[in-house]
Amino acid sequence: MSLLDALLLDPVRINTWIALRSDGVAGTGTQADPWDGTGSRFDTVMASLGPNTCVHLGPGTFVTAGYYEGITGSWQLKPGMRIVGSGIDVTVIQRVNATNLAKQFYAMGHDLALTTPSVQPNLADFCEITSLTIDCNFANLGNASASAGAIRMMGNHCRVVRVRAKNWGAKSSTVPGFVLLLLTGNTNSGNASSDVSGVVNCGIEECIVNAPDAASATRITALHVGAKENPGTTEAFGIGPYIRNCYVDGGAFVTSRSGVNMSWCREGIIEGNQIVNVYCGGPSQGLDGLTYERGAQDVTLRNNIFRNVAAGPYYAVSSAGINRLTLESNLFEMTTGIAPPAQFAVLMSDSSAPTPPYGTVILRTNRVQNLNEGSSGAGAFRVQGATNLRVEQNGVLLGVTDPIRCTRCSNASFLENRTPAGSLIQGYDETTLAHFTELATDADDAFILSLLLRK
Repeated sequence: MSLLDALLLDPVRINTWIALRSDGVAGTGTQADPWDGTGSRFDTVMASLGPNTCVHLGPGTFVTAGYYEGITGSWQLKPGMRIVGSGIDVTVIQRVNATNLAKQFYAMGHDLALTTPSVQPNLADFCEITSLTIDCNFANLGNASASAGAIRMMGNHCRVVRVRAKNWGAKSSTVPGFVLLLLTGNTNSGNASSDVSGVVNCGIEECIVNAPDAASATRITALHVGAKENPGTTEAFGIGPYIRNCYVDGGAFVTSRSGVNMSWCREGIIEGNQIVNVYCGGPSQGLDGLTYERGAQDVTLRNNIFRNVAAGPYYAVSSAGINRLTLESNLFEMTTGIAPPAQFAVLMSDSSAPTPPYGTVILRTNRVQNLNEGSSGAGAFRVQGATNLRVEQNGVLLGVTDPIRCTRCSNASFLENRTPAGSLIQGYDETTLAHFTELATDADDAFILSLLLRK
């Protein structure tokens, strides 16, 4: 290898170890002599570590002041940093910060503004957090507009893997809260040198978000990849973000609690997740009128399970919705008795916008049923204001009339949507109050017409 090639290689990752020690020795950070992470020493050690450091955490509960925008004196995530616990519920990071501010508190995060690049760049590229539990400690919040989450990070190829978050929640119904949050861009920092137009390949996989604090009864999203809290109007689109093979249990059925969300992205993937006991399974845009849920270019949901939800994907906007949304092979088990508008597995409303806010919407090979089979109350799909709509080969077991509906869709087609008994479910146009034809109905009409002509 030439000297020039060697200089272009990624920097060598530095390994260091932190443990809870009872011998009063500070340690040197080696595997045989780990740093002491007891009490406030954990934050002190983490703040001393530079980029490209692999931090190995031993068993036990480490406490941290965590991160919020404007914090001073705490540690932050850095590029190339890898934080590896000893296993879920074996290593626990507990956020403890009694600061009485109206902030979104996280156990781990970093400043998005480019202030001192040598100390804290605004991108945590190649950062990874894995194999641990984060106690968000919602009970520790003092301000009525605060929220308690686990991680907020932005960077190319950054990811959160096999992390459990518990005791999370939000206090305000107007300030959005998040548990695991990865940003795909930041274009409204107020400083052009700090703006990030979009990152590549960031995501969340094999994570568990459950056991929310029982006192949290307002809006919070468990898994979110996309725009930051209150992002402003200028969008930035990351490429290839993902949320895979995660489990979310919202606990009590709290109105406005969401499972997954994805925005500000191209070629986004949400697959293999199980979302249970939340109001909105997700992704969502315009739920409760909050503005952080910005549009997306292309999102695909496949092989997910949404159980005991009032809605799966939920969009309610008049412009800048989503260019392409594909849902395939998902299972929706809907709760019943929920007041409108959240009464459809897929609900896309356009508020009678003159220009369709949604581009191409594809719904195929999904299964929709009520949580208690045979009960009535929830519908399957309702799409308003899509340029192209394709609904095909879905299985629907619901005790309602016309569970598949659309209106103001320029080009809509329906094919082979049926009940488990094999009965055809035709798409219903809410504007003309008529059903759409498809191959099966055209064939029946042709057969009947041929018989009449013979006579």
